[in-house]
Amino acid sequence: MKIDVLYQFNERYAPYAGTSITSLFENNRHFQEIRIFILGEGLSQESIRRLKATGERYDREIRFVETAELIEKMKMLNMPTYRGSYAANIRLFLPELLDSSVERLLYLDADTVVDGRLDELTRIPMGDYPAAMVRDSLVRMHKLRLGFSKGEPYFNSGVIVFAMDRWRAEGCSEKIAEHVRKVRAHYPSPDQDLLNVVCRGRIMVLPPKYNFQPIHLAFSVKSYFRCFGKNGYYKPEEVMQIGSDRLFIISFALWGNSRGIGIIYIRIMIFLTNIWRNLNSVIM
Repeated sequence: MKIDVLYQFNERYAPYAGTSITSLFENNRHFQEIRIFILGEGLSQESIRRLKATGERYDREIRFVETAELIEKMKMLNMPTYRGSYAANIRLFLPELLDSSVERLLYLDADTVVDGRLDELTRIPMGDYPAAMVRDSLVRMHKLRLGFSKGEPYFNSGVIVFAMDRWRAEGCSEKIAEHVRKVRAHYPSPDQDLLNVVCRGRIMVLPPKYNFQPIHLAFSVKSYFRCFGKNGYYKPEEVMQIGSDRLFIISFALWGNSRGIGIIYIRIMIFLTNIWRNLNSVIM
């Protein structure tokens, strides 16, 4: 059994990505093959050394994919940056970066922790969908501004399963580039909005346990649905089930302007960074 996993990040997020990769390796030792593809932007030699050492520690393959040429193309297309980086949008051009040996690809944000076995994501039926994602928990008004109805799903791009044959066959990357050139290039959430708008109706829904979002730690289920409503999201009983299910992927991405959640996020990121540095301190 094998799994191909994609990460994209710049130097700032390298320690978080290292922690995420370590959690993936640690909780999926039973896989015969795990290939990690890293789309890095401006990574230091020290970060590259530490990431390679993490792969060697678990006897797993980590590949660094050259992205300089694609970033130049993105600049020519007037693709937007996110917090000054092109890293977020690089994954939208997957066929130009990965060969045909990659059939199903799991993308993970750098600030995720894998807390379980990912077997199901390697074999879950996707029909003719090119991608599968978890619905986003905080977009009630945002998706309306993008032209979505209340009942339509809007997805969080922190965890994505790509069916690469369908992605290529439907020309998803080409459609995204065309949309950027002729319709709209700049969105509040660049890669996430582009994926939702261009691939509207072509994204399969994943169970929420595969991208657990911290809003459900901050608020009770009742409070959440009182505030955000039920349209376009999971049913209350599905969210309640998260508490009894084993969480498989936990996202620590920061949403909104909540000071409390922001402080929690910063503390978690410092904690995760220290874990990774300590793990790698013995590998010189």
